[in-house]
Amino acid sequence: MMLAELRRMLPTYYQLGLWRSEYIQPYCCVCQVNPSVAIFYAHADTASGLKPKTAWRRPAWLKQASLLCPGCHYQIDWLPPATYLDIPAPPTHPALHATAITAQPSNFPPAAATLSTLSSPSPSGLAAANHLATPKPPSASAKQLSVQAATRYNDIIRSAIIAFKYKEDMTTLPLLVHALRQLPRPHGHHRTNSVLLSVPTTNRRLKKRGFDPVTILSYYLSLHWDISLWNGVSRIDDAVSQQGLSGQERQQNIRNAFQIDALPPKRRIILFDDVVTTGTTLKELAACFNLVTHPLILSACCLAKVDG
Repeated sequence: MMLAELRRMLPTYYQLGLWRSEYIQPYCCVCQVNPSVAIFYAHADTASGLKPKTAWRRPAWLKQASLLCPGCHYQIDWLPPATYLDIPAPPTHPALHATAITAQPSNFPPAAATLSTLSSPSPSGLAAANHLATPKPPSASAKQLSVQAATRYNDIIRSAIIAFKYKEDMTTLPLLVHALRQLPRPHGHHRTNSVLLSVPTTNRRLKKRGFDPVTILSYYLSLHWDISLWNGVSRIDDAVSQQGLSGQERQQNIRNAFQIDALPPKRRIILFDDVVTTGTTLKELAACFNLVTHPLILSACCLAKVDG
């Protein structure tokens, strides 16, 4: 999905409210007392050689883009150590036994690019599908996925996520966007070789909530990184919410819950979820790409991770 398409889907008040907090409102969006200041955001590496877009020249009457005051910003524990998740074996859901997709994207490297059936996966593809985009510790295997969180799931971040996710409280969106801007773009990823994939939701949950909070958050992360969103994976509509389930129940509930609908347009894929507890959802999502025979580089990030 291109950014322009999602921009049309987003309610206008999302963006208007964020602009108001960012450029007009002079106070911190958390404490509402101290003046907000422009705090350094973690940006992408410059090794790609891509030239930055032309800077927007703001009018003199607009303040510099800022959302939090230093006191509120520095009381949050940003960028905890990355988590490494073991990617499970390829899923066995009957929906994945479909006709093989053989079309190859025009902008993909000249390698065999097919989405095979589960009955005849490519051994070379399975071995190369899950390389990490970030450096791995010596003990990490090739079947692991690195997950970088913007912060920990506690205090004001936890309250903001719950309010936005379950009540669509727009007053918490500026804090969540500020948190997303702390995430550094994974090494080697840029707009010409990568796409951002948010964890898809079920149709039943989308109808119940009326909006998809993970997709909304991934939109702002894609703007921050200048990487396009891609929605080539769907969620099979037979899973309940993961909230409140034990680790074993989470694994059973989310097993075989995703299916690939189209070939990835780029070699590097960044998976995104709002909250990571055990990492089961991201692991199952990553396992779908074991079926893709051309080599992919997977990494993952999230807004917040639960300790323990």
